[in-house]
Amino acid sequence: RVRALLAAADEPAYRETVAALAGCRDGARRRVVVSYLVPTEAGWAAECAERSGPNSPQNAALHSMLLCSLGSPEQIALIGGGIGLQWRGVPMDVAATLAEGVGPAFAPLLGRDLKGRYVGTDAVKQVMNVLSQLPGDEAFGILLEHADDKHARTALSAAARRFPVRALRMLAEASLGEDGGAAVARQLL
Repeated sequence: RVRALLAAADEPAYRETVAALAGCRDGARRRVVVSYLVPTEAGWAAECAERSGPNSPQNAALHSMLLCSLGSPEQIALIGGGIGLQWRGVPMDVAATLAEGVGPAFAPLLGRDLKGRYVGTDAVKQVMNVLSQLPGDEAFGILLEHADDKHARTALSAAARRFPVRALRMLAEASLGEDGGAAVARQLL
């Protein structure tokens, strides 16, 4: 709620708040919370990511706040190159915030996490849903790579409706293969 109010604040009030919060960044948890509240301070978010490294906050709420503060693939790389689907799970609102902040470059990060050994069904569904909404060939390509998975097929259909030109081009190319993904591509065409 506070983050939303700050986002709606006028520029002078926002800058005044940022200045006041600058003095509250004394400790790892406080740095994460402050970075979450004012994600426009990209340097603060990068500092949090760099300091946490692959051992991002063990507290789920702090981990989510840190992820919501990040705005580039480079910042995500600082925390180990993934978002932690394997053992922690990431709520849909956090994934959506990350997708908005990072943009289409978020797709390979999701794809990398899908290759983990301990990704549960709910996380797979969630990732496929997010990928189906991201523009770009990379997101669609990851869905095609997983076309054998029933959750990917559903997401692939949604992505094809959302991005029909991309779908036609990429499905036509994929349909020329001999694997299960090619069969799914032919069905979708």
